[in-house]
Amino acid sequence: MSLLPIRKGFAVCALSLLSASAAHADSTFPVRPVTIVVPYLPGGTPDIMARLLGPELNKLWGQPVVVENKAGANGQIGSAAVANAKPDGYTMVLGTTATHVVNGLLYSSTPYDGVKDFTPVAMLGTLSNVLVVNPQVPAKNVKELIALLKENPDKYNYGSGGNGSSNHLAAEMFKTMAGVSVRHIPYKSAAPAMTGLLAGETAMIFENVSTAIPHIHSGALRALGVTSAKGARVLPDVPSIDKAGVPGYDMSFWYGLLAPASTDPQVVEKINADVRKVLADPDVRAKLEGRGIDLSDSTSAEFAEYMAAEVPKWTKVVEASGAKID
Repeated sequence: MSLLPIRKGFAVCALSLLSASAAHADSTFPVRPVTIVVPYLPGGTPDIMARLLGPELNKLWGQPVVVENKAGANGQIGSAAVANAKPDGYTMVLGTTATHVVNGLLYSSTPYDGVKDFTPVAMLGTLSNVLVVNPQVPAKNVKELIALLKENPDKYNYGSGGNGSSNHLAAEMFKTMAGVSVRHIPYKSAAPAMTGLLAGETAMIFENVSTAIPHIHSGALRALGVTSAKGARVLPDVPSIDKAGVPGYDMSFWYGLLAPASTDPQVVEKINADVRKVLADPDVRAKLEGRGIDLSDSTSAEFAEYMAAEVPKWTKVVEASGAKID
């Protein structure tokens, strides 16, 4: 008697059990606490986003969502920890353009591949920088600033949070596209760079919109242009740099949840759907959009496509800046 029908029946049964198991995993996730690693110090935009998401996901899941700060090496320490975690959806990183794209271009070696070693789960949104100057700088708009810098090459300087920071890359892109020469003053992080600008140590900085807003509204700094081509909703009176004098200038930075590579696709889709529910909540939207964040409603597949497109874009920016960290 042939064993083929028996084997075939066994295979069908096994597949059915696997499908049922996957569906069960999807419907029950999570059954224990979930950790979101923030690869930066507390208080920054990634940390704020994670701590807004955590309690809302806890309401949906009935499980604690723990936010763990693992800072160091421009986000590499925390990101590497997640890359090496079990791919079950219980450990994710709140990654950024820097941690998952730019670091791999800046450093001669990194402990992970920002694309290959992760599964994109949910894109949270993008955030622009804004070109702000110390009020002592006579330029009142981008065109006047460009003219001033061309008339006084290397007389003025700009601050940044360090080589490869968003402040640095945005400024170098501006220098290249506007054809101006400005000296770079790198600080240890963005906070002292902002302090230096307020004190008059530097003339300008391309600062994160959410951080710059209080200083703009108080009159301590003058805003000339937003790095995103579509501008910033929270700064309606500040034009984009693209429209204000540097056609084609467009730079923003993304934030998103990523899990280790090979994480169960059904768990990924479960998390993605629930994160999108949270981001659709009016109170959550108001808090994040009030900080200048342009929220996303992307699927995990769309997030993966977005990340892939970011690599060639940022490769050009980093190469033009000449920034390297060994």
